[in-house]
Amino acid sequence: RITMPPEAPCVGFAAAAAFFRDLFGADGPGDWLLEPTRANGQPATANYLRRPGDSDYRALSIDVLTVVDDRLVAVNCFLGSRLFPAFGLPLRQLSTRS
Repeated sequence: RITMPPEAPCVGFAAAAAFFRDLFGADGPGDWLLEPTRANGQPATANYLRRPGDSDYRALSIDVLTVVDDRLVAVNCFLGSRLFPAFGLPLRQLSTRS
């Protein structure tokens, strides 16, 4: 299950894959950098994106993960960079690749 308000939730792998393909296109949006963190006691990732032609990774979203019996069952995505400062995270990460 993936939620990204205001979009309707996606349930199941096929629905999630179709959602991201429609959102980002078949070639994807660029290169990702994920930083592990925690939110409300749950595991989370801070997601940075380096778009084609950009030199740095920019804050994109915080994903809060729900894990049950060692299985990822839900991803609640909070799109945008506004939450990064509350997590003590920078809005940009330098690229380590050229």
